[in-house]
Amino acid sequence: MEMNNLKVVMKSSLFYQVYLFLYIMLGIYTELKLIEIKPIPDMLLEDFGYYERALHDALNGQNPYATRSIGIGYLYPPPALLIIEIFHYIDPYLKALLHSTVNIVLLILIVYGTARYYGYSAEKVWYWYVICLGFAPFLELIHIGQINIITLFGIFMLFFWMSTFPFLSAIGLGLAVITKVSPVLFFLYLFVHRRYSIFVLATIFIVCITYLSALRYGFFTCSGIP
Repeated sequence: MEMNNLKVVMKSSLFYQVYLFLYIMLGIYTELKLIEIKPIPDMLLEDFGYYERALHDALNGQNPYATRSIGIGYLYPPPALLIIEIFHYIDPYLKALLHSTVNIVLLILIVYGTARYYGYSAEKVWYWYVICLGFAPFLELIHIGQINIITLFGIFMLFFWMSTFPFLSAIGLGLAVITKVSPVLFFLYLFVHRRYSIFVLATIFIVCITYLSALRYGFFTCSGIP
């Protein structure tokens, strides 16, 4: 019986090893095909370039939402420009390195925190890191320069610190909302579960950051938000 169980475990382990290998290879293959379509360095951080164009327009008193075509238009909330501006003044190659590093670190923290939240040791969930870091859309996100991981990290903060540090949880939700509007739906979750303190703190944070972005870029500059 023990020998049969050992064989099952070995077969299962081999299956997952092969699966992870193929998973990584497919991720690399997808990224290589993307490089053919969007070569490096010419189209590296292409989407981030669109965000910077919107930032340039906002800084010059123009409407950052003037371009509304899907793909090349800036469709994030106005406060997200504050995050874009942090990277804006950095040398292009250093910017690409910093953007990649920030996204990788944030994703690792999300995986680590999620495992810790549910009581899993690193030894048991090591493959989570492989799956997440080798995920083809994540490699594409780094390539074209999107900020979705920042939004995801905000949502992670919301749940990770909900019971222990409500203030940090609220900051997380606020971060998610100012980078993507859709996480505003989590306010309904907070209301249903009577997390009123987080609800109020997150609202205050969003209002303050929105006001700060209005001071920075002009109160009427972002009036054309879609």
